[in-house]
Amino acid sequence: MNFPISVPSGQACRNTADELWNYDKRLGFQLPPFWMPLAMMPAQERGRAGTRVLIVDDNHDQADSLGLLARLWGHEVEEAFDGKVALDKAHTFRPNVIAIDLGLPGVSGLDLAKTLRHEAGFQDVMLVAMTGFTNLEGPCREVGFDHYLLKPFNPDSFKAILATVSSAR
Repeated sequence: MNFPISVPSGQACRNTADELWNYDKRLGFQLPPFWMPLAMMPAQERGRAGTRVLIVDDNHDQADSLGLLARLWGHEVEEAFDGKVALDKAHTFRPNVIAIDLGLPGVSGLDLAKTLRHEAGFQDVMLVAMTGFTNLEGPCREVGFDHYLLKPFNPDSFKAILATVSSAR
């Protein structure tokens, strides 16, 4: 399989998958697995890729970083930085997964989840709570969150959650 890649010098080249892995070894580092293009992913992971993910966090760096990782894992991603915009994007983007920071300004993450769960079309969407507060797991379950991630969390935890969702959900 051939595909274009960009090398650190900025020059584009065409390599096979084996040449790519040998190339990064010559540079003295191994590319992390999340840099693997979708075409090189094992078949069982390719089948799970393509999940539509909405990330809601008022911390732009957090939302952008998590969004970048999810895109690199092969998912379609949108980001929102407050509850009102998140609600609008949820209606237009129709995500399979919504990861919500609980400490949003204006509409809290708990209120956003509660609103989504009461709207048609969002009962089966997977909701993931993201927070730095250790005492909110109970209230999260009450409003309909499926998962609870305590910040800072290992991105592999989020990747594992996404791997359980099919785009047909």
